[in-house]
Amino acid sequence: MNNPGVISLEQDSTQILANEGSSTVDVTIIRSQGSDGTITVDYRSVENSSTADLDYISVSGTAVFNDGELSQTISIPILEDNLVEGVETFNFTIDNVTGGGGLLAPRTAFITIEDNDFIPEAKVFNGNQYLFTSTDLTWQESQAEAASLGGNLVTINDSVEEVWLRENFSDTEPLWIGINDSNTEGTFHWSSGQPVTYTNWADGEPNDFDGIQDFGLMNFFPDSAGEWDDESGTNVLRGIIEIGGSNPTKGNIEFGKEPIRKTIVTGLTFPTAIDWAPDGNTMFIAEKAGVVKTFSNGQLQEVIDISSQVNDFLDRGLIDIAVHPDFFNGSPYLYAAYTYDPPEVFDNENNDLAGPDGSGNRAGRVGRFTVDVETLTIVPNSEEVILGRNSTWENFNGFVDSAVDIDEPPAKGILDQIPDFLAADSTSHSVGALQFGPDGALYVSNGDGTSFNVVDPRTIRVQDLHNLSGKILRIDPITGEALTDNPYYDGDSNSNRSKIYQYGLRNPFRFNIHPETGVLYIGDVGWGTWEEVNVGEAGANFGWPYYEGGDGTDIPAPGYEFFPEAQEFYNSGQEVNTAILALNHNTDNINAIVMGDLYTGNNFPVEYQGDLFFNDLGQGIVRNISFDDSGAISDVEVFADGAEIVVQIVQGPDENLYFVDLDDGIVGRWEFEITDVPPRTIAPIADLAVSETADDPVIDLSTIFIDDNGDELTYSVQDNSNEGLVSAVIDGSNLNLALLEGQFGTADITVRATANGQSVDDTFTLSVDEPLLSKPIYRFQSSQRPGNYLFVGENERQSIHQDFADTFHEEGLAFNAAVESNEELIALYRFQSIQRPGTYIFVGEQERNNINNNSNFSNSFAEEGIAFYAHGVGAGVATPFHRFQNSSAPGTYIYAAGAEADNIRATFPNFIDEGTAFEAGI
Repeated sequence: MNNPGVISLEQDSTQILANEGSSTVDVTIIRSQGSDGTITVDYRSVENSSTADLDYISVSGTAVFNDGELSQTISIPILEDNLVEGVETFNFTIDNVTGGGGLLAPRTAFITIEDNDFIPEAKVFNGNQYLFTSTDLTWQESQAEAASLGGNLVTINDSVEEVWLRENFSDTEPLWIGINDSNTEGTFHWSSGQPVTYTNWADGEPNDFDGIQDFGLMNFFPDSAGEWDDESGTNVLRGIIEIGGSNPTKGNIEFGKEPIRKTIVTGLTFPTAIDWAPDGNTMFIAEKAGVVKTFSNGQLQEVIDISSQVNDFLDRGLIDIAVHPDFFNGSPYLYAAYTYDPPEVFDNENNDLAGPDGSGNRAGRVGRFTVDVETLTIVPNSEEVILGRNSTWENFNGFVDSAVDIDEPPAKGILDQIPDFLAADSTSHSVGALQFGPDGALYVSNGDGTSFNVVDPRTIRVQDLHNLSGKILRIDPITGEALTDNPYYDGDSNSNRSKIYQYGLRNPFRFNIHPETGVLYIGDVGWGTWEEVNVGEAGANFGWPYYEGGDGTDIPAPGYEFFPEAQEFYNSGQEVNTAILALNHNTDNINAIVMGDLYTGNNFPVEYQGDLFFNDLGQGIVRNISFDDSGAISDVEVFADGAEIVVQIVQGPDENLYFVDLDDGIVGRWEFEITDVPPRTIAPIADLAVSETADDPVIDLSTIFIDDNGDELTYSVQDNSNEGLVSAVIDGSNLNLALLEGQFGTADITVRATANGQSVDDTFTLSVDEPLLSKPIYRFQSSQRPGNYLFVGENERQSIHQDFADTFHEEGLAFNAAVESNEELIALYRFQSIQRPGTYIFVGEQERNNINNNSNFSNSFAEEGIAFYAHGVGAGVATPFHRFQNSSAPGTYIYAAGAEADNIRATFPNFIDEGTAFEAGI
């Protein structure tokens, strides 16, 4: 029997740590459980915090496994740069197996690139570098030094980071940190631009004593456990620099006090859900009856109508859609979750139960549609059912409404434990939400599918792992198969048990997934008394129908608690995940929960960072849950009202919260009014000191200034105090500094960034230092003794031309040296031969002493003083000049470099190369 096998990633390839200096990382794709024939699998890299083709070379293609071949290794080039960036990540994923093979988990590799642009004395925490300032400085000087290194004074995000800082730097020495209120008294921000989400002020601090204390320090007292104080910026202390932290957030924005509700899309017919293409430009909108539309550039366009296969009775319909995260990178898929009307309903068009959109029992499906990414239209006939393939007519009784007739036996699909069947023996509690996790898996919620208003004995199926009712499912978004690391995986990727991720839920209509941790936050629509927010790990059981509500305690569910199965469950002591928040219909004025998103953007005030939003469908009250550092709920507040029949709340690509209003037929959003604030500097331009021969500096002003309103910045040079030294010209976001040849000195340059009529200036000092080796040294040859050479500076040159023109003739510039002492240079002394007047040697200090202290030499040479200064032998910063002695006339020397030295060696064998004498400029 032909067995092509299955494809997955090698386990060792799923978590890869690479250094930026590595040339490549290798990901191994393996074939197991068979190797017959040829099969293929598509692969691609996916950006995360790293940037394709800047941090690594993006790859994509098809791996071909020939008959018997078991593995393929894909190499991904890692790019080197000179930027201090901290840790960055990207992913590698496989999908779309052809040739009869299957696809198993793991299928996503998580690749971490460690930055190698580290400062030697720095310590590393969470991928960022930390170090002391070079010495005691004012706060502003400390921040300027940090900016010159590409960082800021430290931003402390939580107590864990602060404890690490105290352990690795000091828990007694007062140290500058980045927090300050120098812009607006009493409004503290971090110099990095990040929002202030954690503080540790000492009692009574900050107090702005004498009105001059604007800058934060830690370790206020030696025994203060790191507590903070505000101090005057004129104090001189060491500070802690952090390099490679998060990009600046919009911490400088001034927000209005209340969210503003705006209507974005109108003219919809019972919209249920939205999602965006990954570029954020196109919104996909689902309508309950089975139509999907796009909204882009203010225009609505229908892209698909599957209403003929969607049952739209009461709470049923097209409930949710999701766009594949790799939509533009080889996976152009749109997913739809809906209650299914099989073709047989059209054989019963006059039957209110079994006919189209009838109230009789049905089942759910999840379809995957292929989208033409160029036209954003659905490819005809492209639906692939990936969940609910057995949600077919023969597996349920469409002529019965079991929500009314609870004595009707469960659907055949439940009784026979048919795999891949989503029961809907009710006009509510059907298939619900679709979410992609950070692991690349598709998560699907499915209700219990039983009566929502009476005690239904069929509801106990929720606790049975052999059906899909009342569950969160986790599947491969391409094949619909279970992932092998699911908590109840039994070896069969198509079994119901294998697909279950969490269970014990009544109607998990909406849920979301933490984008970093992968933790699920589930809104479970309740029975008679409670609405629940549930959080749990893989395999969690939330207790329905035996427990519900309680807000931290397990309360038996009324009506179900006396079932024999319930008593057996209670006696078993089975662990149940209690709701992290349970709201009472009566005391909390709530009716039906609609879980929204965790807010992770920067367009809301900082107090909403990390908050979880949810709506009450009946009262129309949107609430937000805040969490403390341990993850426990710290507060629940009312965010907005007037949200009756808002059935979805999601964070949009513009970092505002969007909502879908079923009854009003609109998509809207909540946003906050932003007071237009001036641009600001995020890293002041550091003073520059360059030599006149250096390359012309270019400063990228987009790294210096930011406009928190998001307006475009324009730049201008406001002042240049020394235009005879440097030309300062703006080119786009670059400041080009053109040094004028032969000019030295300083210039104070002021650059202005302007946005929306408001501006900010930044001034820095450019110093152009005269090169150490800037004085010309000329070579003269003796007219009376050819082959005898003299090397002199400008003054002596003029004297020779005036008084010794018949004795020496100039051969031109020999090299550049210095005529004044410098600690980086050595002195070259000139000696004249006593036996051969007009013959000279130039030597350093040691050889000078040898000549003067040895009578054999001192009787032959007379010191004439320092001739010039140059770099010593082996300095490696200038051109080496060799000393050649004429063996035909001992004591006669010439100094030469480069091509001339090569020519002497090749053409004049009588000149002996005595090695490098000094290094000079040419």
